[in-house]
Amino acid sequence: MCLLCGMLALTGVASAQTGASPALPTAPGDGPPGPLLPETIARDGQGRATMVAVRVAMPMRIDGRLDEAFYSSVRAASNFIQMEPQAGMEAAEKTEVWVSFDDANLCVSFRVWESEPGRMVATELRRDSNNIRQGDSVGFSSDTFRDRRNGFQFETNPLGARSDGQSTNERQFNADWNPVWRVAAGTFEGGWTSEAIIPFKSLRFAPGTSQVWGFQARRISKWKNEISYPYARAQRLRPRPRRLLGVALRHTGWPRGAEPRAHAGTEAVRDRGRGHRHRRAADSHE
Repeated sequence: MCLLCGMLALTGVASAQTGASPALPTAPGDGPPGPLLPETIARDGQGRATMVAVRVAMPMRIDGRLDEAFYSSVRAASNFIQMEPQAGMEAAEKTEVWVSFDDANLCVSFRVWESEPGRMVATELRRDSNNIRQGDSVGFSSDTFRDRRNGFQFETNPLGARSDGQSTNERQFNADWNPVWRVAAGTFEGGWTSEAIIPFKSLRFAPGTSQVWGFQARRISKWKNEISYPYARAQRLRPRPRRLLGVALRHTGWPRGAEPRAHAGTEAVRDRGRGHRHRRAADSHE
């Protein structure tokens, strides 16, 4: 998991509609100032980035369509950079990612452009299968304590298959961590889409109304043998010593009375259901 090469902020939809600048928590030395909405990412010359996650009034409709007004009023983070095969070069295919949240959930959405859809590779529906990342896929990870040592990882493919895991102490990866979350995939004329919703109760994070999280996203284009990230300094989705690079997720505070309860214990919420439907995982996110 690449952690902390930039920052991500949870703001309000009203700010996005008015173009107001969100009052972001500061994090000296970690990246550039936060962008002005409707932009959602700012980058600097050192390959670091600050991203904003936008507050929505109601939970997103997780159907893989990306047809809510949110997706047209808020600009995605894009311009992914290759890690392989040509490190530092612009990705050959366009990828867009949004992060949003409501009172109870975090939502991460991708629009994945593909010039030759017939060449995509997606054959796996089994949960936690290593074959998910052996084909076309997207993934994201969050260092919720922003300690550059621990994080949660999520991956999916054009069929809506899911993989998840928990990284601790920079190198230990627990693939048996199976939180409650839901994902739906879809297609459009130019490629495929993915929407994932993760209840805050499935995650652990520090108490407080002002949160700053490490965050990273990734795309694998199998037929091009290309791996790309939104940030030029990205390396991997799993932590490695002294190479923990990614985005810092920021938000400006929860509504009064709606602050999610911080989960600092060692027990994760587990999802015992393993059933899948074509292009959609059917687990409850409540």
